[in-house]
Amino acid sequence: MMEIMICEDNLQEAEEFRKIVQEYLNDFRTEEEGGSGRMGAVCYSAEEMLSFLQANPVKQGLYFLDICLGGNMNGIQLAVKIRQQDPLGSIVFLTAKSEMSFLTFQYQVEALDFIIKDQMEEIPRRICRCIQKAEIKYREAEKTAGREPVIIRAGGAQHYLEPKEILYIQTSVTSSHKVEVTTKNGVESFYGTLKEFVTALSGFPEFFRCHQSFIVNREYIVKIDSTEKYIEMKNGVKVPISVRYLKKIR
Repeated sequence: MMEIMICEDNLQEAEEFRKIVQEYLNDFRTEEEGGSGRMGAVCYSAEEMLSFLQANPVKQGLYFLDICLGGNMNGIQLAVKIRQQDPLGSIVFLTAKSEMSFLTFQYQVEALDFIIKDQMEEIPRRICRCIQKAEIKYREAEKTAGREPVIIRAGGAQHYLEPKEILYIQTSVTSSHKVEVTTKNGVESFYGTLKEFVTALSGFPEFFRCHQSFIVNREYIVKIDSTEKYIEMKNGVKVPISVRYLKKIR
């Protein structure tokens, strides 16, 4: 089962977050959805969380971390340590200071979500949505157990992806420092360049660079239009293809 962990130094807020998670696990999830999560530890400092994980290793857990933790380590520094122990885990940051989000870029920590505590009416919905996303990711990983993920080193960090789950990859339209990976379950953003992803996927013949800004998985191509110069993917998205790549992919 996927362990759901909370690290929050405000005891009252920690209890509120725990209740939201537990209510979701008890009430909001139907049997048909096949929930995969369970409540793990609630810790009140980064040191306590790391000590717990050392004694009780977690694989592909979901971590809700307060950024402004007291002590010698903030939540983002804690996330870096967690990534070393649980590289496939999902991390959600909680903070009362939205301006702290820039630290995720500084420390190059990929996050599932960034929840602002001031938006109290939104917190339960956002937490439940994060659990749903992490559960889907966990179940997909169980299906592909035994198959090695591809390790992509980009933006100074390591990302573990299952090639069979990737439809296509593109340079982000909102940030020149990011790459967006479209999978069967949605879209994930990573810091890095498309060139780094091309290099990491060079040993996987199913991936093909069809454009300066796109890499596609051949297994999910349903149509190639050489007149309009686009590739239609299984999810209905039309990906552009450059003339220089058209002959190769055909």
